[in-house]
Amino acid sequence: MNSDVSVQIKDEDDINWDEITDDKLQDLLVNMVRMKMILDLENDFFYRYLQRNDPESLKSKQYSDIF
Repeated sequence: MNSDVSVQIKDEDDINWDEITDDKLQDLLVNMVRMKMILDLENDFFYRYLQRNDPESLKSKQYSDIF
């Protein structure tokens, strides 16, 4: 697998799922996992920030379901 290959996707409709190669599918999977990890990190940072600076905001229904 070549980790230097990047697959840019704007919309699901941009992918022809019938003709996608295994390599491109693998690249998509790797990119999605990386993006999820980054988003998880960002959420964790934000949650910790709120815990320190505005803990009351975490008690609202909106955030209590997430965290």
